[in-house]
Amino acid sequence: MDPQKELQSIFKKIETGKVKEENLDFLLQLLGKQPSMMPEAIKMFTRLAQNGDIKVCSSVISTLNRVAGKDLGIPARSVIVILSCMRSGKQNFNEELMINSLDLLHKIYQGYPDRVIIAVPELLACLENISPKIRNKAYLTLDSLAATRTEFFLGRSKELIRVLNSLNVDARICGCSLIKNISAKNPAFVMDTFAVVEDLSLNHPDPRLRREAGFAYEKLKAKEKPARNDAAAVEIKPVKDITPVIDVIPHENSIYEGVDLITPEDTDLKAMLETMGLKHLIKKE
Repeated sequence: MDPQKELQSIFKKIETGKVKEENLDFLLQLLGKQPSMMPEAIKMFTRLAQNGDIKVCSSVISTLNRVAGKDLGIPARSVIVILSCMRSGKQNFNEELMINSLDLLHKIYQGYPDRVIIAVPELLACLENISPKIRNKAYLTLDSLAATRTEFFLGRSKELIRVLNSLNVDARICGCSLIKNISAKNPAFVMDTFAVVEDLSLNHPDPRLRREAGFAYEKLKAKEKPARNDAAAVEIKPVKDITPVIDVIPHENSIYEGVDLITPEDTDLKAMLETMGLKHLIKKE
């Protein structure tokens, strides 16, 4: 049979929910022999994932997990497929689909970390899930990213603040832990969370959250730049000579004359500075 037709036949079975283990094994063999067909396969996966059917999405994730396990190469677009399946799992409260999707994302991160950047918002949203398993799976990848690819969190302060304000205490603890790890390398990325973290560290009733927020707060505080003191930065030089100030006064005939303004004698100025307690500004001869 033509490889293209074989590929379409397998995907038809996945779409109708009639796919069997041997079909998936054959698909992997086919892609292994015909790697040029991978882009076409990803297009089919994308179409199936967008359908939103839980059973179909589960088959898609299962197949992609097999592809990743066989090291056949994970195209960048496969992450989009996974995110579509995760959204279906979230909408239909399917914990198994979500966990399998998160496992696959972590597997992709280990081999192709740059491709996971588009999944960061979805991973952060998973921290607020009511399922501890989903939350822990998402945190596993996020924590790895915070340690190795901190730049992935650039511009993500709003999502982190949303997690910090979550109703779930465990989600808040995860958020504080991420901020602590990120701030160790790139504090500017999460400095917007400073006020929220400080408030949690001081006022939240849960001791676990207070402690983790305290760690994050100390990291941010250590990196926070002190406020600039413009007054202290001004260099004041001792007075030695007084130079007359020249003012320019226009006359009716448009001829300008320099007029010396009256200035005090050196001795008078020195006496004035001494009276004002500014004797240190008088340069000694």
